[in-house]
Amino acid sequence: MIHFHPCACPPGKMTRVHRSAWMRLLFPTRALYECASCGRDFLASVKHQTDLGLRAQVERLRSDRANLHDDNTPSPSPAG
Repeated sequence: MIHFHPCACPPGKMTRVHRSAWMRLLFPTRALYECASCGRDFLASVKHQTDLGLRAQVERLRSDRANLHDDNTPSPSPAG
């Protein structure tokens, strides 16, 4: 069952989950999260995401992935 409020577990245990099409259609401003501690799924509003620090966590992960991608690009070879 999907809830509309987060559980009381620590935010570090929550991960973002891909929403299905009906969730995106009915709740365009909410993001789906799953708690690793209790297994609860919830559609978090922007306020809940901000309060829990989840938005910042997602942005950090995106930034880390972008940095990894940039680090894996080959550097241009010097003209010889």
